[in-house]
Amino acid sequence: MVKCFDVVKDVAEEATRQFSPDIVLVPERLDILREYCEAIDTVAAATYAESFEAEVDDERLTVIVSVECAAFQIESVSSPFYELIERAVSFGFYANSDGNTVAYFEFPRLWERIEDTE
Repeated sequence: MVKCFDVVKDVAEEATRQFSPDIVLVPERLDILREYCEAIDTVAAATYAESFEAEVDDERLTVIVSVECAAFQIESVSSPFYELIERAVSFGFYANSDGNTVAYFEFPRLWERIEDTE
């Protein structure tokens, strides 16, 4: 099965190429996102997820990860799923055209504008 970070890393690398040279990737933030992706992998395995998608919000410089599965269940505030919700900038659910549930998480920005870092 494809891992979440594999998908996110590809999207982040492409966005970094497109943003360059005015906006740069902050490696420490990518490491944190890797941890979030590991938690998403745990949730995906427990819910028999069917797919991952990742996209970049070009305005906010955030990463949005979507996970599709038949259903999600949050059993307690100590579950990996609940912890992801707490760490996300935003999150939500919707039903796709196949009738599956898609959960999406927007995570803090990975990039900084050059003028922000000087």
